[in-house]
Amino acid sequence: MICLGGSLMSFIVPCFLPRAAASLLTLGCTLSTYQAFSATLEPQPPRVLMLCVDGLHELDLATYIQSHPSSAMARLAMGGARYTSATTVRPSDSFPTFIALITGGSPAVTGVYYDDSYDRSLWPPGITSGATGVSIVFNETIDISSTALNGGGGINVNQLPRDPKRGGAPVFPHNYLRVNTIFEVVKASGGRTAYCEKHLSYEIAHGPSGKGVDDLFTPEIAANNNFGVSITKSVPATEDYDDLKVDAVVSQIAGLDHAGVNTVGVPTLFGMNFQAVSVAQRVGTSLSATSKKVTIPGQGGYLDGIGTPGVLLADALDHTDASIDRILSELESHSLLDSTYVVLVGKHGNSPMDPTKLVIAGVVSANNPKAIDLAKLVGQVTPVLKVTADDGGLIWLQDQTQVEAAVEVLRANQTDAHIEDIFYGASLKAYWPDPLLDSRAPDIMVFPKPGTIYTTSTKRIAEHGGGAEDDVHVALVISNPSLRPETRRTPVNTAQVAPTILQLLGLNPLSLQAVQQERTPLLPGFEPLQAGGTSLLPPGNVSFDPPSILHFDNGQAQLQLIESRSRSYVLQYSSDLKTWTSVSTNALESRGTIQVKDLQPAAGVQRFYRAVANP
Repeated sequence: MICLGGSLMSFIVPCFLPRAAASLLTLGCTLSTYQAFSATLEPQPPRVLMLCVDGLHELDLATYIQSHPSSAMARLAMGGARYTSATTVRPSDSFPTFIALITGGSPAVTGVYYDDSYDRSLWPPGITSGATGVSIVFNETIDISSTALNGGGGINVNQLPRDPKRGGAPVFPHNYLRVNTIFEVVKASGGRTAYCEKHLSYEIAHGPSGKGVDDLFTPEIAANNNFGVSITKSVPATEDYDDLKVDAVVSQIAGLDHAGVNTVGVPTLFGMNFQAVSVAQRVGTSLSATSKKVTIPGQGGYLDGIGTPGVLLADALDHTDASIDRILSELESHSLLDSTYVVLVGKHGNSPMDPTKLVIAGVVSANNPKAIDLAKLVGQVTPVLKVTADDGGLIWLQDQTQVEAAVEVLRANQTDAHIEDIFYGASLKAYWPDPLLDSRAPDIMVFPKPGTIYTTSTKRIAEHGGGAEDDVHVALVISNPSLRPETRRTPVNTAQVAPTILQLLGLNPLSLQAVQQERTPLLPGFEPLQAGGTSLLPPGNVSFDPPSILHFDNGQAQLQLIESRSRSYVLQYSSDLKTWTSVSTNALESRGTIQVKDLQPAAGVQRFYRAVANP
């Protein structure tokens, strides 16, 4: 809120005031009244809560809503913008898909292709001289103790690569990221930030500054629980693990830190990652949460090709929905629901959904007569530096002049290796950087036929990391009580979430370096106002329109407002910010502007003005 002294002065005062006063400024009639005021009538500022569910396909969301129409996920989907053709970046590993959500960029600009990759420009751990080139492993293996929920107390520096450009300094995950994050932008604007993720290595969320997240909580998903059960081998144990992060978010909604100890204020941007759905999709059977010997009856994954969840997955979906309901209830109880945009998004899917399409490429079976190891296959013709393969394959060669030879052997074994697409040379450079110029880009990317997993384990029935439809087609919803419900089928990418979050918070999406470099658009419906089209922006998202927000016209105070939807507004004035008097009513055209006037201003009296949306 601004108090203006004198006549013929105009200021730009954009402000988001959900459901009530949309914008507020003051007009003083003498220079002696020029001063700033603290608002005595101030609604909650906008916030964004991102709920990221690993494994949540759009089909999962659709199926769940159909069978649970009163569920929390159904309420979110029916209370805002739902994008039914949303896909992730490729490769669809958890690391690059998470980073896309918080940077707005693909691996081509973030420099992160996987949590297990290769960089030709860095030294190995503990080495600060000589030749460069090292596997970059940013998963639980860099913890001091990966079996402990707190990672043994932190990241083991001795497991980190070294950077020649920084005198051999260790490369933490946040050092590895080439672009900034939404957390850094929000924090730089004065907002508080918080997030909960699954590995200590997700301190990459801090961004290159290393300081982007005020309250980062990263309990180790690969740990054992209190009963010695490996969390990722037990759906109930994973649900308990998710509960830890839900507790943290609930504490943050109450204005506390994630531990519920210190009063720090409600974050401007916060959220968490759910793991139970992904684990239930990937394990064929589940251990008990309290015993390493007891197996829970029921099938993991799906029962058929139309998305019917098995017992374990159905339970995980129910548990996740109950957790979301708890979070929404907490927002409501703290009067934050109206001012908080909730982003529900699948970080990635898992493939295959149809159990009949499963092929475990590293194991001989009835539908796979020959086991295949991509590293050994390519290694027959040229030395391999690194192969990372889940349901896709990334290959780095020691001799980059031998790419053609490596591709030829892959093509010769295309049927046995269940390969659908091979990207290298010109085809690879069309989507990702040139591996001859970029130290991190793989030389070859292999995408197998849908349903194929490059593993020797028979315990996994689905995976992610490739580019199959089931990997990348995820749920995406942006919900708020003031948004007009709408389903959009236009293809979008989850990288568009990051700039849209900044837009919702009133920050510049171009503050993100990846958005600048890749020209990442906002999600449809949340773009800046343009001629034509339909906006999803809520009623009440009104601002004073530059360049002439407030001026005098024959002694009458005149304001120009801009709104994204047809809505009636009342111009009101007050001299004490307590009692408000209406002076005019105007109907704003969709995506239009309107002038509103105080036709009888009182001479010599200071007035505060606001535009209030009619109910």
